[in-house]
Amino acid sequence: MVRFVAPILIALISSSALADTARIATWNLGGFNAIPADNLDNIIEGLRRLDADIVVLPELNPLSHAQTIAQELSAGGECHKPAAPDQPLARQEIGFVYKCTSDVTSSELVIGSDLDKQGYRNGAVVHAKIGQFDFVLIGLHLKAGRGVANRDLRNEQLKIIRAYVQGVLMGGEKDVLVIGDYNMIPGEDDENFDLLNSEGTLRFVSSEDLAGQGSHVSNGQVRNMLDGYAFTNVDGAEYQEGTVEIVQMHQLLGLTLSEYAADVTDHLPLVADFRLRTV
Repeated sequence: MVRFVAPILIALISSSALADTARIATWNLGGFNAIPADNLDNIIEGLRRLDADIVVLPELNPLSHAQTIAQELSAGGECHKPAAPDQPLARQEIGFVYKCTSDVTSSELVIGSDLDKQGYRNGAVVHAKIGQFDFVLIGLHLKAGRGVANRDLRNEQLKIIRAYVQGVLMGGEKDVLVIGDYNMIPGEDDENFDLLNSEGTLRFVSSEDLAGQGSHVSNGQVRNMLDGYAFTNVDGAEYQEGTVEIVQMHQLLGLTLSEYAADVTDHLPLVADFRLRTV
């Protein structure tokens, strides 16, 4: 169960979510199997404290939990909506939950990025605008695993995702965010990172600013940096430099890492802030 947390800890996560900024996050919900009700309650409380304008939710299992999450967050006083394109082949889906102050005009999939394999996920996409910041947000949950075979499978997925990103840019949209569970470790999986960014249009701020940190919880410890945060051509007037961070959600919920992995999920969220107005 979630324990009482001193208000100063809650302030650490909400202080940067100012009126003139948008907080965009990703949080893998650990739904390898259907997420139990108690875990879902803890996730909803974590999302309330995360206070993101839009959050990408890999391992959303079942997909209907997106609606439940949005309803429960809305019941807390601020309207939220879900966006959850169905993926029939996927074992765990990728969804989005966003505040009603965010204008999400459409959602879709990066078709073919699941390689037409049972259990794999396509990239999921929303087209959004918050204030004057309009962007395309791509949520990923790539093939897991170490070794050459899994890295090669991720490469095949990334070729399709890269082509999608380049198509969006050619269509005139300059701001594309690519975030989620990469299942790629900086350094170890540089082949994957390099392939996705072969045109040089992506900036991996998670690799830049979070070097040496981890987002995956295993055996009571924070280990590899499996989650990633990148964007294309977002200028300094929009991305707030240095705001990308791994949120220590177990601390916010008053849990040990072992309790957190058992009662919430085995990933920590990533967030970053973007200005809503250019100056």
